[in-house]
Amino acid sequence: MKSQKEVPNFSLFVLCSGFFSACVTSSIKLTDGTLELGQILFIRYLPLTLISLGILLIKSTGFKPLSIFLTFTRVLSGLLAVGLFTLAAQKLPVATAQALFYCSPLFTAIIFCISSFKQATSAWKKLIPLIFVGLAGVFLINRPHLSSDEILFIVMGFASAGFLSFASLALKALGTIDEPSSRTIFYFSLGCTIFGSLISYYQGTDVIQSFDCRIAWPLIGFTIFQQLTVTIGWMRGLTLLNCVFQFFGVPCAVIIGLMFFQETLSVSETLGLILLISSEIVALWIMKTYKQQH
Repeated sequence: MKSQKEVPNFSLFVLCSGFFSACVTSSIKLTDGTLELGQILFIRYLPLTLISLGILLIKSTGFKPLSIFLTFTRVLSGLLAVGLFTLAAQKLPVATAQALFYCSPLFTAIIFCISSFKQATSAWKKLIPLIFVGLAGVFLINRPHLSSDEILFIVMGFASAGFLSFASLALKALGTIDEPSSRTIFYFSLGCTIFGSLISYYQGTDVIQSFDCRIAWPLIGFTIFQQLTVTIGWMRGLTLLNCVFQFFGVPCAVIIGLMFFQETLSVSETLGLILLISSEIVALWIMKTYKQQH
């Protein structure tokens, strides 16, 4: 699973994607329930579909993926992750659903380590503990409440994290075969646009009129940057380093909440924030030493 083209610096794109992901979440929050899931997916991904299509045409890049299987896995896993998370969040407290969703880096790390055991490096011993530290920080901030009465939706939350892991690893695999990132983004955004259209049709909502929402254009912009950074980061960065950086969206969301939504921090949330930021700083230091040694 290790690629000759893996570059530690590219993992910084995953770090950036965490920030843009937090901005997307905050933008959706600002819609204040005026948009349904289908509308949100449609306005987020239709412009990205058109932009990536334009890039493919300008660069004369063919539409046939180098691996149809990996491209399909990336699209389907991403859609299932979004869909299952949404279903879980509708029945579970949002904080609980988010905590379950952020188990994804742990699942990704486990799958990667099992499949790449013979390629283990000394960096693994330093990065793997940080994944557990980051997950602990997430749970301290969100403080999930798990009830046996909600077992089905808890399973959905864990499943959404699993599918996000498959999507991330599919991106990594596409990077190893030099699949153009623009084509990968095109098919994923196209899938999300179609999925959003179908949901909107079922719900009887107007997807075109949703562009009139005042927060639509910031949401579009943040989505473009989030997808660009997450795609490049996972296709070219170091997998375990990406797993640590994937948690960065949580402290970003907390800080945005403090600055713009007058939210407050409890003792547990403060400790979780300290753990998360500390793990990111240590990961950056490990990245620097890794570059010096290679």
